[in-house]
Amino acid sequence: RMEAAEARKAGIRRAQEPETPNLKKATYNRTLHKADKRRKRRSWEKIPFNVVDEHNGTMVCMLRAIEQGYLPTEGIGLLHFDSHPDLGTLEFDEGWNGMDDLFNQRYSIRELYEQTDIATWIIPMAYMGHVDHVTWVSAWWCDQFRTGTWKLLVGKDKNDGKMKIGTPDDKRPKCLTYWLGDGAVCKKADFEFYREWTLSVVRCRKNTMALPQDQLDKIVQEFGKEKKWVLDIDEDFFSCNNPYLDDFRDLFGQKVFDALFQVYNIITMDAVDTQEGVLEQMYLEKTYMKPWAKFCQTDVYKKLHKGLAGEKKKATLKTYHEFLRAHYPKGGYVKEADAAASKEAKERKQEEE
Repeated sequence: RMEAAEARKAGIRRAQEPETPNLKKATYNRTLHKADKRRKRRSWEKIPFNVVDEHNGTMVCMLRAIEQGYLPTEGIGLLHFDSHPDLGTLEFDEGWNGMDDLFNQRYSIRELYEQTDIATWIIPMAYMGHVDHVTWVSAWWCDQFRTGTWKLLVGKDKNDGKMKIGTPDDKRPKCLTYWLGDGAVCKKADFEFYREWTLSVVRCRKNTMALPQDQLDKIVQEFGKEKKWVLDIDEDFFSCNNPYLDDFRDLFGQKVFDALFQVYNIITMDAVDTQEGVLEQMYLEKTYMKPWAKFCQTDVYKKLHKGLAGEKKKATLKTYHEFLRAHYPKGGYVKEADAAASKEAKERKQEEE
């Protein structure tokens, strides 16, 4: 579960099965799921309880309930208990032409299930207009988002046709950094069309896993009697710590982790591209191999120092510098494009052999 989420963040696409020439590609009948006043609203005698394997199976259960008239076609709230946010945008297969239909609530549930994965099923529900408020109840160690509430947009970028996130006033709150790494942030003017939705994040206490009373009251207010909402619980909420954090601290210690967290935790959206460019320059030119006294005099050090937040900036960068010198004495940083080219060349050579 964790590997799949991390793979998505790293930009790794799902492995594609080799095509079988004799088999035809699946075809899907997309149907319209917009509100129809003639359709009679139905209600359950007992609230259904669905257990699914893959997390995007929750989306299927919700869409079936909408299709059958048990849930409205818009304005649904999602109360999402999970150790991970699962708020990735839809990264559809090459050649897929369903973005416009999806926005207009014309889709095949089976096709949509195959296009999504465990980390990319919630945002399409907001894109379709079915869900307008998502509250993520996060575990104590989760740091992808700060606690708070944000008014956001989700729509189709008219420049590349991809599903992206924005804000109504084009301000760049900290929460947008979650989507920035996937290139999924868009200005309002660049949307071909979009919908508004709200994201709220609350966090449980470390010792009791209980919500603070003020955050609990906030949920009760958001999901009142008038709003139709769905409770979604990923069982890893009760079983997962942060295995990457635990393993890293066991190997390198809390001090090194804190230093790396400070360096890579960009404080302002405007500094993201600059900061990443500085780090890449440092790795490629192996500037960090200079002794500490000389490293402090470089432009790289000055830019990193300026970009950090909090106190003890110099001590943080010294720990970071020592870590890099100790574990990467000969460099080893490779650009993503170069790594991809090297992999392709290696595969071609193996095929030839």
